[in-house]
Amino acid sequence: MALTVFSSLATGWLLEIMGTPSDISDFAYDYIHVIFTYGIISSMFYNVLANVLRALGDSKTPLYFLIIASVCNVVLDLFFILVCGMGVEGAAVATVLSQFISGGLCIVYMIKKFPILRLTREDMPFSGSMSVRLVGQGLPMALQFSITAVGSVILQSAVNSLGSDAVAAVTAANKVQLFVSQPMESIGITMATYCGQNLGAGRAERIRRGVLSGCVIELCYVVMAFFLIYFGSGAAVLLFLKSDETAVIADAVRFLRTCAFFYPVLGLIFVLRNSVQGLGYGVPAMAAGLFELAARACVALVFVGKFGYAAICYSGPAAWVAADVLLIPMLFVTLRLVRKHLDKDRSQQSPAAYGQTGAGGGDICGAGGDACEGIS
Repeated sequence: MALTVFSSLATGWLLEIMGTPSDISDFAYDYIHVIFTYGIISSMFYNVLANVLRALGDSKTPLYFLIIASVCNVVLDLFFILVCGMGVEGAAVATVLSQFISGGLCIVYMIKKFPILRLTREDMPFSGSMSVRLVGQGLPMALQFSITAVGSVILQSAVNSLGSDAVAAVTAANKVQLFVSQPMESIGITMATYCGQNLGAGRAERIRRGVLSGCVIELCYVVMAFFLIYFGSGAAVLLFLKSDETAVIADAVRFLRTCAFFYPVLGLIFVLRNSVQGLGYGVPAMAAGLFELAARACVALVFVGKFGYAAICYSGPAAWVAADVLLIPMLFVTLRLVRKHLDKDRSQQSPAAYGQTGAGGGDICGAGGDACEGIS
């Protein structure tokens, strides 16, 4: 709530200090103000509920709801922009409403399919110890995303200094890249859930094998994504740019093709960072965000002035490499700590007791199993 109030009130000031070109500043304000005011709440609404479902083993349903939300977003875009004439503000409203729709679908599904998630009066009392534990685990992750966002803001300021054509090219390229990177991110989210579940089950070897398998799956996808972007980026950016904007299209394609060579590095970030987070070590992920921030800030403050748009094209890859420099050794350290912790717990418990609380998964589903009805 505090972040929503601050960002909503400070939208104009933030755009000003970022050096947003005057010919697009009004449009940027109309869009971002809606996103800041309502989008933070709607995004949190969906993501919290979707991650609860994933933690219970149902990763398909949140995807279905996200697809529904995407279709709703397109339909609402057309309605608010073409029918209501709301312009870019209408696009922002469509995004927010579609996120609320996906969150609402999650609630209905959770109440119907998962009895364990149906709140009762006994669940209502506030638990200070649980809140402290959740904050301790969630705060490093939140800071990591905030740090990454700060780096993006610094870089955007550098892009703004190159003029509105550069802004349009990078914006269009980032939209295409966001679409391509979603499967990478989904694999990473899967790894967080997988590692967390196997940590609870005391299965250290499965964690190691799972991380390796995740890297292989990610690599297979990024090879396909490379060819898709390298040969199809020219057509893809036409979804967001006019065909007569030849210079802007060329810059957008240049940006995408440069980044495509580093997709294996990006895919590795998603696997490693989410695996470490899923094992309960949020601080290394936050530190990786600091490395990304440093790399983007260095590109924005040092190299853009000298190399111009070329430096912008390498800003993302520089940040990805910087993050992996930390994440790769931290993963091995984390896996070693997890194994040590699990071995210690196993030595303190009888085999029977360990089986009841570990691989049996009783903490999630309960003895009767009714609470897990509907898990796919």
